[in-house]
Amino acid sequence: VARMAEIVSARFASGPLQQNCEDITARLVKMDVHGTGRVRLRDFYKSNLNDGNWQFMERVDYLRHLGALDDSNPGDPRVIIPNYIYMHANCLNVSSFYDACCID
Repeated sequence: VARMAEIVSARFASGPLQQNCEDITARLVKMDVHGTGRVRLRDFYKSNLNDGNWQFMERVDYLRHLGALDDSNPGDPRVIIPNYIYMHANCLNVSSFYDACCID
């Protein structure tokens, strides 16, 4: 089982899953105009509406639950880029025993 996981991991790490992870990361980093690793929540949602970034539509309570929302400033909540990238929802379910996720 461990060897199978290694094979699957190697295959997906360099394939479409990793390309998707890099694409999502690039789009979020582009919105991070201050280089803080955080994207204003309103820019996150605006990107979904205006730029067709279909991934960026998770609800505030879901982002908060996953630790991907910095709401320390309630008037300006922000999505935490690494926490968003590595959340389980961005993983690919390969089998009932294994998920392939974005690599760090």
